[in-house]
Amino acid sequence: MQKSIIILALALLVLGGSPFALAQNAGSRPASGQKIASRAAGNLAQLVASDPQFSKLRAALEAADLTAVLESPGPFTVFVPTDEAFGKMNEADLAELMKPDNKDRLLSVLRYHIVPGRVTAAQLQNTRVLKTVETAQLSVVKVNNRVRVNGGEIRQPGMQASNDVIYGIDKVLIPADQLNIRNIGNKKDNR
Repeated sequence: MQKSIIILALALLVLGGSPFALAQNAGSRPASGQKIASRAAGNLAQLVASDPQFSKLRAALEAADLTAVLESPGPFTVFVPTDEAFGKMNEADLAELMKPDNKDRLLSVLRYHIVPGRVTAAQLQNTRVLKTVETAQLSVVKVNNRVRVNGGEIRQPGMQASNDVIYGIDKVLIPADQLNIRNIGNKKDNR
């Protein structure tokens, strides 16, 4: 009975307009300190698949056979690069990274976006370092009420899934041992 009430409350919140949906429809960028927004999506993989701005990440997860990890019980916190973030990468480097021969490199990059456990927006405000499942560290800095992770700004508040939370980020995060990939995560200079 209690589970049914929780599911009904979440459905009403989503139908009534979650903070995430309202901010997205208004075209504004929600503050990174906002509370975690609820969605009626299932697990993290389903949440990523349901949002069109994560289509390039979805393709990368499939190429790396990593979707099953985001379907597992978790909990996980995932910093999800938007399609815009992938657009900042050198196209040749992205194509190279997506090749089947480079699956290990792609896995390393994708796992660098995943933190074991649940990290709330409030915790992000007061955290300096997060350890990823790639056993590397991410630097967390708050600048002008915006949270940046390894230089990438959190552009969307935490979106809740059954196995925890994702934050939309405007940069593809690259582990130090993969930095030989040219221009990953940097803006293209169109001048």
